[in-house]
Amino acid sequence: MQNYTADFGFIYNDKRQQKLISHLITQLMPLSMEHKRKIVLFPIENLDLDGAIISGTIIEGNNVHKGQCDIPPFIYNLALHSIADKMDKMRSLRKMENTLIINPINRFIQGIIFEMLSSLTDLQPYLLPAVSLNTTTLMDYLDKYDSFFILPEKSFHKPKAVTIKKNHDEYIIYIGANGQRCKKEDILSYIKKMTHKKNHLLIKGIDRLNNGEVPLEMKIFLQKNWEAKWSITATIANQGIFSRYESPFEKTRYPSNNLCIEEIEDYTNCLDAVSKQIGRFLDYYIPFVGSLTFDFIFDDTRSPYLIYVSGFEQDQNIIGQMDSESQINLLQNAFYYLLFLMNNSGMEKGAHHELDKS
Repeated sequence: MQNYTADFGFIYNDKRQQKLISHLITQLMPLSMEHKRKIVLFPIENLDLDGAIISGTIIEGNNVHKGQCDIPPFIYNLALHSIADKMDKMRSLRKMENTLIINPINRFIQGIIFEMLSSLTDLQPYLLPAVSLNTTTLMDYLDKYDSFFILPEKSFHKPKAVTIKKNHDEYIIYIGANGQRCKKEDILSYIKKMTHKKNHLLIKGIDRLNNGEVPLEMKIFLQKNWEAKWSITATIANQGIFSRYESPFEKTRYPSNNLCIEEIEDYTNCLDAVSKQIGRFLDYYIPFVGSLTFDFIFDDTRSPYLIYVSGFEQDQNIIGQMDSESQINLLQNAFYYLLFLMNNSGMEKGAHHELDKS
């Protein structure tokens, strides 16, 4: 079989992102033709590290075909890798000398992220007190706060929050709208059993603003663009972290009776600016990130708070759930960011990181 060369690569999850392929092909074909760049789409399992060869879908303008190609110099990762051998392949791929991987790591440890963000003065109004969960911190939170949240430190799935509320001499533990009563003397063992000895984050609780009958959440999708600057791909009112069920984005774009559309637009403008600031700040600590997702919640005074940081890939079906405009923005931003890096490829990898801070 003939081996091709490719300028750019896009990694997707073969099992969880099947619908992504059609979106990629549709959006990348005209870009390939306009900029005369060859592109290969492939799942990580189709990477042969020993032979430095990829088997995938190759796009050359209007010509789309299956084939093999050499590993391209610039690759954008759109997948979350949770199986050991795939994670090992990604680790080996990002260590290769002549290949730059964007989003090599897209699952972040929340405690570290929030500790870094807490040093930025301008972000203080958007952060709640947060610490890693252990026996000492849990007992401290039980004494200090009438309510607090527990979220996973990192997860291969969309995070789900647990809410603990003090109620006289007992506690109510909420997962979604369902509550379980627990006596004070049993709360420690209950939480240990519930978290299955996995690392979690404690966050001070608030009285949350609801969207209908569930807490209002705002999700910001952030990407590097053709200037290597952070831009907003989409801002969506949704639910999922504090409720059991995900609402389709198109049904939650306009929140219900609690907020009018004009108020949501005000919040959107504010959170867009804050999100870009967070992205620029994290550039100093996390190299080669091209996309981020920020989840915000609101208290009953309508003040927003950052609650979770992840990559797009935390939800493997995210592109299929986006509206057409957001899909186009996401894939075009990814392409143009790789094109920017190629046009500035005279620099070493470390210099790419410095450039991203601009």
